[in-house]
Amino acid sequence: MESTACVWGDASCIIPWNLYLFYGDKSILEDQFESMKSWVDYIRKVDGGDHGWRYVFHYGDWLALDNPVGGAEQVLGATDEEFIANLYYAVSAGLVANAAAVLGLEAEEKEYRALSEAQFETVKKEYYSVTGRCCIKTQTALILTLKYHLSENEDLVKQQLKKLFEDSNRKLKTGFVGTPFLCNVLTDHGMEDLAYDLLLNEEYPGWLHEVKLGATTVWERWNSLLDDGTISGISMNSMNHYSYGSVLEWMFRHAAGINTIDAVPGIRKITVAPILNWKLRKMDATYDSPAGTYRSSWELPDPKHVTVRVSVPFGCSADLTLPFAGEEVYKDAANPMNSDVENGICHLKPGEYAVTYELTESLKKIYSIDTPIRELQNNPETAEVLGKFVPANAIPNQYLGYPVREMSEKFGGRLPKESMEMLDAKLREL
Repeated sequence: MESTACVWGDASCIIPWNLYLFYGDKSILEDQFESMKSWVDYIRKVDGGDHGWRYVFHYGDWLALDNPVGGAEQVLGATDEEFIANLYYAVSAGLVANAAAVLGLEAEEKEYRALSEAQFETVKKEYYSVTGRCCIKTQTALILTLKYHLSENEDLVKQQLKKLFEDSNRKLKTGFVGTPFLCNVLTDHGMEDLAYDLLLNEEYPGWLHEVKLGATTVWERWNSLLDDGTISGISMNSMNHYSYGSVLEWMFRHAAGINTIDAVPGIRKITVAPILNWKLRKMDATYDSPAGTYRSSWELPDPKHVTVRVSVPFGCSADLTLPFAGEEVYKDAANPMNSDVENGICHLKPGEYAVTYELTESLKKIYSIDTPIRELQNNPETAEVLGKFVPANAIPNQYLGYPVREMSEKFGGRLPKESMEMLDAKLREL
């Protein structure tokens, strides 16, 4: 096997395992097991007894936007390439062990499971403090930390991550390693509002920024086109590059809620747990799985009501969690969606299902002078109102996380009481 960098080379383990999960066909693993094992064995040989794998060239978080050196031609992200290499060594060894377990290869499973666990421990020992703090302060490192549960203090890691996003004005800085996991991991750890903000952001860098500039494909770089619509002229600039298009997985898994279950390879059973968003208003997703076509859609006619529709193909099943549904929603015995409900989960057999109900809480955000200034500035409507009372360039960056009321108090009540009351009223009207 020719040498290549981590993550890119680790595809030799990641792709067969994911194909098996999606198709449920063990022959995929039978065909690829030797190449999966050979990749990990190659890393083990290079790594030797002195972590040699870290010190060969790796792309790392390629094309991330957080390298302190900066510059239009910068390609390397700020996340330590050695950290990524070591972590993916552990991940790939674990996937070989998983494949061995499916194939009944007990000796190989034991060997590669031990190797994976040892490498995970190496990563934890070298890149985390005794309190569980990740010593690499980048969005990608923290996303990987949460995905692979590398810290025993995930609340601290989430605090670190939220702080980084506040510092970047809730904009992403991730590259090819971090971006595919970004929105999924945020949502899995209770930060779905941030995931939606990233998806719907129309400014650079972001997916809708590309769309507004006329994109019909996903670019290799966030700045492949300039704001005036001209090609940036930067080197290595593909206008059709899937890496960042991986956000579509999050749209299926979380926005629409069609989520696979690893313990049920072949997608004969899924979970459906759509995440509603008032800015988006509606979502309609159809997934042609190897087991049949699943569909999940939702629509918000107003901030207090929703219609949810789900289709389950023949021979399959789904566990549906209805968002913001009160107990009364499940009491409609005439609706087949409620024929088998347990602990707020509707166990669905093949068929078409639909329900309209009142949400337990309004999805429309209420803004006021107690809303953080950064949040007001990131919404065009509230930013326009705020700008009539407080010029945007008059607020120091270090105060953007404060509410208007608190900021005014820190500056000796510079915004008169009458103006504060008027601003509060206008914000609440939106």
